[in-house]
Amino acid sequence: MDNNKLGFDSQIYTSSDIRFQKAKNRKKHIYKKITNIIIYVLIASLSGAITSKMVFDYKFENFMNENSLNEEALISSDKKQALQELADMLEKSVVSISKVSNDENAEINSGAGTIISSDGYIVTNQHIINKADDIKVKLYNNKIYYADVIGVDAVLDLAVIKISAEGLTPIAFGDFSKVNNGDEVIAIGNPIATSFKGNYSFGDIKNANQRVSVMDRQTNKPIGYTAIKSSAIISVEDSGTPLCNLKGELIGINNNLLNYSEKGTNESLAISIKESKAIIDVLMKKGDPLKLGLGVSGEKAIAKDKDDGIMGIYVKDVIQDSDAYKVGIRPTDIIMSINNFELKEIEDLNRSIKNCKEGDIVVCKVFKNGQYELINVKLGYYRMI
Repeated sequence: MDNNKLGFDSQIYTSSDIRFQKAKNRKKHIYKKITNIIIYVLIASLSGAITSKMVFDYKFENFMNENSLNEEALISSDKKQALQELADMLEKSVVSISKVSNDENAEINSGAGTIISSDGYIVTNQHIINKADDIKVKLYNNKIYYADVIGVDAVLDLAVIKISAEGLTPIAFGDFSKVNNGDEVIAIGNPIATSFKGNYSFGDIKNANQRVSVMDRQTNKPIGYTAIKSSAIISVEDSGTPLCNLKGELIGINNNLLNYSEKGTNESLAISIKESKAIIDVLMKKGDPLKLGLGVSGEKAIAKDKDDGIMGIYVKDVIQDSDAYKVGIRPTDIIMSINNFELKEIEDLNRSIKNCKEGDIVVCKVFKNGQYELINVKLGYYRMI
């Protein structure tokens, strides 16, 4: 029979040909399996390497993050001993500051300060003493003094206060021109405990010239100044404490309020002496205590007719650079109330603004030239006149 007529291939296959073809197909199948296995092994090995690398990186990053929170864990025991000795030396120049509210008979530990003269001058943050009726200062040896406000700079959040004490241990000021990124620093803690134990925080400078912008409440314009960013972490109570180089010299005033913008970075900010030293010198030279107020002095108004008189504070003098002077308050005016608080005694001038701060605007009811006027006055710190 002609196979071509049936539509088959004209080639003739023997049984041996068929066996060879099956063997050939099996070899191809085996080769394919082996190839797939090799590819799978390579992919698995590569994946394992990548996974191991990721796990190692994750663990290493966590290790570094955990240890960056406490750089003291990475330093030698000899260095720890040296740092502790330095902290013990500097503790004599650090004080705890509490503000007292006379009305509530309450005392609040609000921060710390740094002694800058042997006769009782102390630098701290202005926000620490704000709204205080009285200021208490505790030394490292637990001696307590009342302090007067000598001067404040609200823009830099600095204040100089003074206690009546002699023979104190002032801190030495450092040279800011020698402060560099990477320098090791120490921040001394607040002696808030009953027994001060020389607590401190150690780190290094991340940025010696960190620019900080704050709002000037007088001009309502932003003002920039220099702060020091370091890994010497401070707590809320340590605001006002010194940031020092390892010679024990002051290079910055720690400020917890500045650190709100740095949350989560494991870094702290301090007002550098580049900015603060000149301000501190000016505040100290003024010498007399400052008081928050309108910038006026006076006495209780005495009515000629008790049934038909003006009750308030008779203005005797007005400080010319005060906001009260700028808005038109003058001697012979009578201030009857401040923010609806009636003024009956001279002490009411202070009582009426006890919950206010520098830069706040109060509404004064004033009897002036035979007429009643409501005048807005911005509060400030002024010397007693």
